[in-house]
This record gives sequence, C-alpha cells and structure tokens, in this order.
Amino acid sequence: MVGYAVTSQTRATFSPEKAPDLTAEYLRYVAAAPGPKIAVGQDLDDPPGLGAQFGEVNATIHKKLGCVGHITDGCPRDLDEVHGLGFQLFGLNPCVSHAYVRLVDFGKPVQLAGVEVRPGDLIHADKHGVCIIPLECAAKLAEACAEVERLERPLLEHCRAENFDLEEYIRLRSDMKVKIRE
Repeated sequence: MVGYAVTSQTRATFSPEKAPDLTAEYLRYVAAAPGPKIAVGQDLDDPPGLGAQFGEVNATIHKKLGCVGHITDGCPRDLDEVHGLGFQLFGLNPCVSHAYVRLVDFGKPVQLAGVEVRPGDLIHADKHGVCIIPLECAAKLAEACAEVERLERPLLEHCRAENFDLEEYIRLRSDMKVKIRE
C-alpha cells in the first residue's frame, strides 16, 4: 500500500478520569487530508498492545474516508474481517479486544519503533515492512523502480538460464553496479 500519513495517538490503560472524546474531530481531520491515506497510530501504553484501536469498524470508516490501511506499534484486531474489506493492517500482533482504547491526540508527529512519522509523510508498506518515502523523491520513484528492474533483469535471466556461468554473472553484476553509479 502507498499513502499519506494521518496520525493519531491512543491509550488503552484504564483511567478513572473522563477523557474527552476526540473521535469526531479526528475523523474530520482524516476526511480533510489528501489521499490516498494511511492511518498511523502510536500506542502510548507501556508496553504497547493492551488493546486495539483498529478492527472491523475503524477499518470500515477509515476506508470510507480514503484510507488504504493502518500502521501501529500497537495491535490490530478482526484480521479476517478487515482483510475482506481490502484494508491493510500492520502492527505488533493480533489483539483480541479493543479494551479501553481512546484517542489521546491526532494530527501531530508520532513515534513508531523509534521512527518519527509526520502527518503527510508518504508511506509504502507491504509484507516486507514499512518505509517512509521522502516527498522530494516521490515524483521520480516510479522511474527509478523501473530502472532498477531493467538493470536487474539480465542478472536474473542469466541465473535462470541452463548455461549459467559464474564469471559471466560476475561481469553482468559489475556492469550493473557501474550503471547504477552513473
């Protein structure tokens, strides 16, 4: 998935104090952001993962608001239902309950695994992980990916060939590295 970050912070630890309900303001913030969007949620609990902010209901509303997925350092839930929506979830591990999860803040930089994610950051995520793409590189990214694929193709074709030759592979690899440096 690829999208622009909309950020939030949550807590699940119980608090006897009545916290303000920020849901309406948060959803308006998400709706107003340019898309496609990825909801990025920092779990402020220590340790994180005491409850899940995202399950079927939150995934459904966020998808309606233009989000393609959710990334958290906490835990998502309702994995099968959310997968059926075509919505992506990235987190520590599945969680059985939403518990007492509540929004604490939104629309500000958050920290996930020591990495700062700012609202509007361009994010790419797939089964291999999550990365932030610098906005100044975004316009050239598709072209750069196509060029890497073009340069790697001879290596792969040679490795798959019946007449594979290690020295030829080394030569092809060396040629590719020279072209990358140019």
